[in-house]
Amino acid sequence: MNFEGLDPSLAEYAPPLHPTLDPVLDPHLNPSLLQNVELDAEGVPLEGIAVPESVHLMEGMYSELHTAVSEVGVPVSVSHFDLHEEMLWVGNHGGHATSFFGPTLERYSSFQVNSSDDIRQIQSLENGVLFLTKTNLKYMSRGGLIIFDYLMDESEDMHSLLLTDSSTLLVGGLQNHVIEIDLNTVQETQKYTVEVPGITIMRQSNRFFFCGHTSGKVSLRDLRTFVVEHEFDAYSGSLSDFDVHGNLLVTCGFSSRMNGLACDRFLKVYDLRMMRATTPLQVHIDPFFLRFIPTYTSRLAIISQTGQCQFCEPTGLANPADIFHVNTVGPLIMTFDVSASKQALAFGDSEGCVHLWADSPEVTFNAYSRETDFALPCIVDTLPHLDWNQDLVPLSLIPVPLTSDTLLSDWPAANSAPAPRRAPPVDPEILRTMKKVGFIGYAPNPRTKLRNQIPYRLKETDNEFDNFSQVPESPIGREEEPHLYMVAKKYRKVTIKYSKLGLEDFDFKHYNKTLFAGLEPHIPNAYCNCMIQVLYFLEPVRCLVQNHLCQKEFCLGCELGLLFHMLDLSRGDPCQGSNFLRAFRTIPEASALGLILADSDEATGKVNLGRLIQSWNRFILTQLHQETQEQEGPQAYRGAGSSSFGSSGDSVIGQLFSCEMENCSMCRCGKETVRVSSTLLFTLSYPESTEKPVKDYEFAQILKRSICLEQNTQAWCENCEKYQPTVQTRNIRCLPDVLVINCEVNSSKEADFWKTQAEYAFQRAMMKRGGFEITKGKEISLGEWKELGNPDTGHSYPSVEELKNIWIPHAIKMRLTKSKELDVCNWSENDELSPTDDPESVYVYDLMATVVHILDSRTGGSLVGHIKVGETYHQRKEGVTHQQWYLFNDFLIEPVDKCEAVQFDMSWKVPAILYYARRNLNAKYNLVIKNPIEASVLLAEASLARKQRKCHATFIPLMLSEMPQAGDLVGLDAEFVTLNEEEAELRSDGTKSTIKPSQMSVARITCVRGQGPNEGVPFIDDYISTQEQVVDYLTQYSGIKPGDLDAKISSKHLTTLKSTYLKLRFLIDVGVKFVGHGLQKDFRVINLMVPKDQVIDTVYLFHIPRKRMISLRFLAWYFLDLKIQSETHDSIEDARTALQLYRKYLELSPQGAEPEDFRKVLKGLYEKGRKMDWKVPEPDSQTCRALVDELEWEIAQVDPRKTIQMGSFRINPDGSQSVVEVPYARSEAHLTELLERVCEKMKEYGEKVDPSTHRKSYIRVISHDGTKMDLSGVKIDGDVASSLKFAVRAGTGSLWRLSGLSAGFGWRHPLCWAAAALLGTQNAPCVLFAARHASAATNLKDVLASLIPKEQAKIKSFRQQHGSTAIGQITVDMVYGGMRGMKGLVYETSVLDPDEGIRFRGYSIPECQKLLPKAAGGEEPLPEGLFWLLVTGEVPTQEQVSWLSREWARRAALPSHVVTMLDNFPTNLHPMSQLSAAITALNSESKFARAYAEGIHRVKYWEFVYEDAMDLIAKLPCVAAKIYRNLYREGSSIGAIDPNLDWSHNFTNMLGYTDPQFIELMRLYLTIHSDHEGGNVSAHTSHLVGSALSDPYLAFAAAMNGLAGPLHGLANQEVLLWLTNLQKELGQEVSDEKLRDFIWNTLNSGRVVPGYGHAVLRKTDPRYSCQREFALKHLPKDPMFKLVAQLYKIVPNVLLEQGKAKNPWPNVDAHSGVLLQYYGMKEMNYYTVLFGVSRALGVLSQLIWSRALGFPLERPKSMSTKGLMQLVGYKSG
Repeated sequence: MNFEGLDPSLAEYAPPLHPTLDPVLDPHLNPSLLQNVELDAEGVPLEGIAVPESVHLMEGMYSELHTAVSEVGVPVSVSHFDLHEEMLWVGNHGGHATSFFGPTLERYSSFQVNSSDDIRQIQSLENGVLFLTKTNLKYMSRGGLIIFDYLMDESEDMHSLLLTDSSTLLVGGLQNHVIEIDLNTVQETQKYTVEVPGITIMRQSNRFFFCGHTSGKVSLRDLRTFVVEHEFDAYSGSLSDFDVHGNLLVTCGFSSRMNGLACDRFLKVYDLRMMRATTPLQVHIDPFFLRFIPTYTSRLAIISQTGQCQFCEPTGLANPADIFHVNTVGPLIMTFDVSASKQALAFGDSEGCVHLWADSPEVTFNAYSRETDFALPCIVDTLPHLDWNQDLVPLSLIPVPLTSDTLLSDWPAANSAPAPRRAPPVDPEILRTMKKVGFIGYAPNPRTKLRNQIPYRLKETDNEFDNFSQVPESPIGREEEPHLYMVAKKYRKVTIKYSKLGLEDFDFKHYNKTLFAGLEPHIPNAYCNCMIQVLYFLEPVRCLVQNHLCQKEFCLGCELGLLFHMLDLSRGDPCQGSNFLRAFRTIPEASALGLILADSDEATGKVNLGRLIQSWNRFILTQLHQETQEQEGPQAYRGAGSSSFGSSGDSVIGQLFSCEMENCSMCRCGKETVRVSSTLLFTLSYPESTEKPVKDYEFAQILKRSICLEQNTQAWCENCEKYQPTVQTRNIRCLPDVLVINCEVNSSKEADFWKTQAEYAFQRAMMKRGGFEITKGKEISLGEWKELGNPDTGHSYPSVEELKNIWIPHAIKMRLTKSKELDVCNWSENDELSPTDDPESVYVYDLMATVVHILDSRTGGSLVGHIKVGETYHQRKEGVTHQQWYLFNDFLIEPVDKCEAVQFDMSWKVPAILYYARRNLNAKYNLVIKNPIEASVLLAEASLARKQRKCHATFIPLMLSEMPQAGDLVGLDAEFVTLNEEEAELRSDGTKSTIKPSQMSVARITCVRGQGPNEGVPFIDDYISTQEQVVDYLTQYSGIKPGDLDAKISSKHLTTLKSTYLKLRFLIDVGVKFVGHGLQKDFRVINLMVPKDQVIDTVYLFHIPRKRMISLRFLAWYFLDLKIQSETHDSIEDARTALQLYRKYLELSPQGAEPEDFRKVLKGLYEKGRKMDWKVPEPDSQTCRALVDELEWEIAQVDPRKTIQMGSFRINPDGSQSVVEVPYARSEAHLTELLERVCEKMKEYGEKVDPSTHRKSYIRVISHDGTKMDLSGVKIDGDVASSLKFAVRAGTGSLWRLSGLSAGFGWRHPLCWAAAALLGTQNAPCVLFAARHASAATNLKDVLASLIPKEQAKIKSFRQQHGSTAIGQITVDMVYGGMRGMKGLVYETSVLDPDEGIRFRGYSIPECQKLLPKAAGGEEPLPEGLFWLLVTGEVPTQEQVSWLSREWARRAALPSHVVTMLDNFPTNLHPMSQLSAAITALNSESKFARAYAEGIHRVKYWEFVYEDAMDLIAKLPCVAAKIYRNLYREGSSIGAIDPNLDWSHNFTNMLGYTDPQFIELMRLYLTIHSDHEGGNVSAHTSHLVGSALSDPYLAFAAAMNGLAGPLHGLANQEVLLWLTNLQKELGQEVSDEKLRDFIWNTLNSGRVVPGYGHAVLRKTDPRYSCQREFALKHLPKDPMFKLVAQLYKIVPNVLLEQGKAKNPWPNVDAHSGVLLQYYGMKEMNYYTVLFGVSRALGVLSQLIWSRALGFPLERPKSMSTKGLMQLVGYKSG
C-alpha cells in the first residue's frame, strides 16, 4: 500500500508516545470517539461499539453491521478476513495485531507482532497467520504463539506479500528485488530482480503475477520465471490500489499536477485479452481503494480516504446515487478488505476503529469455515494482584490446584532418569594445606574454581574402546529442533538411529514392550508394513500363506508365508520384509499401478500415502487370490505338499473376501443388461449433497449405499447403437466373511464429511448418555463436563474424549433377504443375534483393523494400523487368552484403547482402510499349519547358469543318509553385494551421522558339513541370481565379480534366492546349529529369523565385552596358524575356518574349565592384536620358493615345442585376426591348470629352521626321481604339511578363479613376482593390472567418465597442431546443392563410406551382426549393444548389454501429463506430429535443463545430457507404442515394461506383436536405422539445436520434425505405395520384360524409382543387404518380397542405361516397408515413428559426446547470391 497521498498530519504519529500517557486514553484521541465508548469502573474501554437495535439491514444492500475498537488512537494499518475461520484480523501502526470473531466482532486474540514497525500485510494460512512488517515476516498461531520469525536485511523496506501456493510466498517492497520464501523450510529460495523498484501491491491470476509500483506502473510477470511479460503505465504520480478479475485490470492512483500529487478520479481499465487500455471509468469520489465484488456482474467497490464508497461496473458509468458514507470515528479510512464470501466489507480508520458492513444480518465471512477453538474458561474466579516489578513478591501467591494428574511442565518418564553426579575430586592444594581438628579438616580456599559451581561433563569417553571410524559418530544424533505438534508422539513416523555399530546398540525394546514383532521401515516401499501386519493377524490368511509353496520365483504368497513364519518366531524383535518387498518390486502389475516408489518420493513425502495404501490393498488381495487359485503343476520343491485349504482351484482368499455382485445397466430405451462379477473389497461412496448443513448419516447407511451403488453414466446401448444415458445399479448376491473397505478420503470434501458425521455421532452419544443436546458452537461448562464423566450420574464411560471424532461402529450387522435385498445397521460388540435370525443370511461383523494416514508436514506423513489381536495370537506369544487393540507403527507397538482405533481427527489422522471380520470367523476354516518345506529341497538341483555344467563343482549335495538332525553343526557363511550406497552426512562438528544404511543383497551362501566323514565339505554353495541393479560387487570383501550373478554368462552354481532360502529354512526347522563369523548380519540380510540357541557366532565366542570385535582372518591366524582372505573372501574358506575356530573354542574352554583361564587366553589375544595393529603378517618368501620350485618342475615336463594361440580374436576389416602363438608350458592357461595340483604336493615338503636366524625354510622330503634326501634337522609331520599347503593355497586360491596370476595378493607380494617370472615377464604390476581389468564395468556412465578425458586431451593436441590446416574446398554448386560433399561437421559415432556403406565406430554392419551381443536364442544384434558401441567405441559384453536393458526398463515410466496429452490428440493427427509433441512435452523431465538453470559448470554438461539421453531412449518405446495403440488399436493399454526383456522385445510387446520373428526383425530394424553419420537432416538438426544448449528432448524433437519430411523419413512409405500401385497395375506375377517397360515409363514421365539411389553411397546399401538376407531366410515366398528381389535385378541396369543416376543401387528404404507389411504392420503412416525410435540411438550418442568435447554453438556463415557473384567475380550480361 502506498501512503504518499495520506493526510500529512499522520506523519506526526509516533508509536512510542502512548506508553507515557494515561493507560487508557491517548492524547491524540478524537473527543468524538468517546461519545459511543462506555468505560467500566476502572476506565477500561469495552470490547466493541454496539450497533443500535433499531438498525435494520436490507438484504442485498451493504449496511453497517458493527464497529469495534482495535487499539484506541493507534491508526489501523491493515485488515484481513481470515480465509479459514470466521475471523477478521486487524494490524495497526504500533505493530499490534487483533482478531475479532464473527459478525459481532467479539475480540478473539490480541498480541504484539513487532515492537516498533507497523504491520503492512496479513495473510491467513491453515495453521496460523503471516504478518509482514518493514524487515520482518512472522508466522504466528491464531492465539499468538510464534511458529517462525524470519528476519530480513535491515536495508529492506517490505510492503506486500503474495501466497503463490500453500508453501511458497513472494515478498516485495521498495527495493529492486522480490524474495521467494519456502514456508516449509523458512528459507529464501529465489531472489528475482525487479527492473522498476518499489513493488507495493501484488496480485495473481491464472496467467500472470501483477505487481503495482510506486512509479504508477503495473507489470505483468510470468508465473514460472517472474520475467516481465507486459507493462501498463497507469499514472504519472503513484499507484494507490488495483484489482484483477477475469480479463479486466482496474487501477486507481495519483497524477502529477501543479508540482504535487492529486488523486485521479479516472480509474484506468485494461483488457487482458488484448493487452490494451479500454475507456477509463470516471467516478465521483477520490478513489483510494478498490476491489472487485463479483456477484452476477463484475461489480467494483471504490472507496475514498474520507469514507465515501461507490459501487459501479468497470465497463459502465458511475452513478452518484450509488455512493454511501462510512461513519468513521477518525478522519481517514486507512484500510479496506472484502471477505471471501463477498458478504462483508471491513474498513479501518485512523483512530484505531474497525467497521464491519454486510449485506445481511446472518453474514458469513467464508463459504466453508472451520470451527474456531476457544480457550477454556478460567477455573479460578479471582486472583490477588501481583506486582511483577517487585522482586521480593513470592510467586506462591498464585494458587495452584492440588492434582495428581501429570502437569504440562513435567518431564516424561521415558526422557528422565535419576543420574547422581559424582563429586569432583578435592583439589590437591586443599589437601596439602589442610589442618585437622578432630575429624574436621580446615584449609584456605585456593580460588581455583568458582564457588558452588560444578561444570557438566557432556561426553565421557571410554579409553577401553577401540576407535576404528575415521569420522566419529555424531554425539547429538539426528533429531530436529523441537516443534509443536498436534500428532501424538506414538503416531509419528519412527526412524532407526544408526551408530558406527549399525543397529546393534539401537534399543528396539524402547518402542515395543510386547512380544509381537514390528517391521523395520528403512527398506524401499516399506510403506505397506501396517497392511502386512493386518494380514498377519487375520488367522485364516496367516495359515493359508504359511501352507502355500509354489514354483514361481517371485510369488508374494510364498514370501508372505515366509515373513509370517518370522513374525511367529520373533519374541518382540523387529523383522524385515526385504524379501517380500524384493518380490513385490519385480511384479509388473505393481509397477503399472504406481505402487513402486522411488526413494526420493518416499523421502520427500510427495506421495499421497492414503491413496497409495488403498491401491496396494486392492492389489495384494487380487494377487494373493490369483496365486493361491492357480493350479500347481509339478512341485518346484520336491515333496512340498499342497495347501490344506480346499482344492487348488478354490482360493481361500476368494472364500474370505470375495463377494458376488450383480451389475444391472438400464438404458432409457428400456434395454436392460445384467452381468455378474465379483469383488474383493468395497470403496466408500459419499453423497453428492450441496445442502447446508450436511445431513446426518449413520456409517451403515453410507456402507449400504457404497455396496449397492447406483449411478448415472454414459454407456453403449446395443439396442440404440450409440452411447446413451444409462442407470447402473449394483446388488450383492452373497456376503463375504471379511468385509474390506477402502475409505477413499482423498480430498478435503470427504474429510469434512467424516468430521461432520463424527460431530453428529458425538451429539447422539451425548444425548444418549448425558441427557442433553450439544449444539454447534455451544460451550459446555466445566461442571457439566465433570457431571458427564461422573459414574454416580449413571454414566459408565470414563471420559467424554472417548466419544469424540468417532463415526464408525465397532460392529456391523448385515442381512441379505430372500429377494437379495441388503440391510445394514450399526451393531454393538456385546449384542448377539436373536434366535429368529438365520445365521446363513445374517452376518455380524466385528471391526478387526483400521489403517490410517498420519498427516505430518515435518516427516511427510506415514501409515499406521490399529489391529484387534485375537486370543490365538496372545496364547502363542504371551500365554494368555484375551483380545486387545494395538497400535502398529512400523517397529513401534503399543496397546491402545478400543475407542482410539475408531477415532479419526481429520486434521492429522485420516482413515484409509477398514477390515471387518465375521464373528467367529476362525471356526469356519482349518487353521492347521503343515510345514510345506521338506528335506528334498537339500537334494541336488540344476543351476540357472548355462556355463556351470562345464565347470568344476564346488560342493557335494547331501545324500539321503546325511540328512541333518537336531543339534548337528553346520558351518555357514554368506557374501553380499550392495544395491544402494549408504547415505550419511558430515555435521559441522566433524562427526558423521548415518541417515540411511546401505542396502545389501545376498549374493552367495555356503553351508559346510560340521561333522561326519565329510566334515568341512560344503553341501550348499549357491550364488544368488539377482535382477536388481548392483552398484557395488564388493569384490575385495565378497569375492563376487561382475558376471557371477548373471545366468547368461556365470560359471557358478546359480540359483534363486527363494530356492536357497528354503534350504536354510529347512535346516532351521530341523534344529541344526549354525556356526559362523558375524552370523547376526548374515541372517539379517538374508532375512531369516533364527532362534538364538541355534546360532554359534565366533565373533562373540572370542570377544571381551566393551572391546572391539575381531576379524575372522586374525582369529584364524592367531589360533589356527592359517592365513585366509588374502585379497578377497571365499565363503567356503570362511565357513570351514569358523568351524575350526569353534572346535578350538571347545578345546580352550571345555566344560568344567575355569572361566578365568579362558579369559587369560582372550587377554593375550587382544594384547597381540594391539601390537600387530590387528593385521596378519604376509606369507614369507620361503613359501613362495616352494611353490615356484614345484611349478618349474611341472613346466619342465611339458614339450617346449607345444604352443597355444593367444591374443585378440577380433575380426579386422581386412578379414584377418590378431593372434599370436606362445609356448604352452608357460602360458597362463597351463599355469592355472597346474596350481591346484601343486598345492596338493605341498605334503611332500618338510620344515627346517636355521638355528642362527630362526628363519623357516621348506625342503622336499620326497624327491621327484626317488633319490635319497638329506633330512637332518627337518621337521616332518601333518601339521607342517597342512600349514604349508594352506599357506600356498591362500596365496594361490584366487589364481585359478581369475585370469591373471597375481590377483591373489597385492602386486608387491613375492607370489606376484614368481608368477611374473614363470610367465616370462619382468613387470609383475602389469600382470596384476591386466588381471584386475579383465572384466569391464557394467555402468555405462562410469565407462564414459574414464574415456572422455583421454578424448578431450587427444582433440586438444590435434587442434593445437593442425587447427589451421585446410581440409577441402567449397564450390558454388556445394552451396546451392544442399552442402553435399562439404566437410563442415565433426560427428564421432558413425561415418558413411561411399563404397562400404555405414560404419558404426569403424565396424561395418556385417561385423556388427557378428560381434554385438544377441538375445537368448536370437540371431540379430541387440540395439543396446550398438548404443554401447556408439557411445564408447567398444564392443560390449553380454553383461553390459543386460545392464543397459534393465536400466532402460527402469527409466521407462511416462509422466501422466504426456499420457493425457497423447490420449487427447485427434485421430487425424499424423503419428510423427504426435511423437514430436510428446518428446517436447517430456522436456519437463529434463535433468540437463534443471541443472543448467541452477548454474552447473560446463565440464559437467555431458553428465546431465547422458541422463536425459538414457531417459529419453527408455521412454521412446512407450510413447511410440501409446501412439500406435491410440490410432490403430482403439486406445488399448500398452501394458507394463518387463525388466527381464530387452528394449526391442518390450517395444514389440507394447505394440501388440508377439511373433518371435517380428521381434528379431525389430532388433535388426532398430539397429541398422540408428545412425547414418551427421549430415542427414535428423542427425544434423539434433546437433544444431543441441549446440544452442537446448536439452536433448528439444533437440531430438527438432530432429523428428526433420525426419517427418517426405525427402527423409517418409521414403520407405513412398516405396511401399509405389510397389502396391505396381502390383495393382501389372498383377501379382509379372515378367521381367513388363517390369522393365514399367520402370522406363516411370522414368520417362519425369518421376523417379523410389528406394534407389543415395546422396553419398555408390554401392548397394548394406542396410538393404542385411534386410534382404533376413527376408530370404524367413519369407522367401512372399509375393511382395519376390517383387522387390525382381526389381533388384532390373532397376540398377535400367538406371545405368539411362545414365543420369550416380548411384543406381537400392537403399535401405527399398526393403524395410515390405518386411513390416509381411508381419502385419500395414499402417504405413507409422513407419517413420519406428525410424525415429531407432534414430535416437545415434543422434543422442553424438549429443553426449558433443557436450563432453565442448563443441560450441554452430553458426556457419551464409551469403546472398549477389555476394557469391561478387566473390567469384561473376558479371551478369
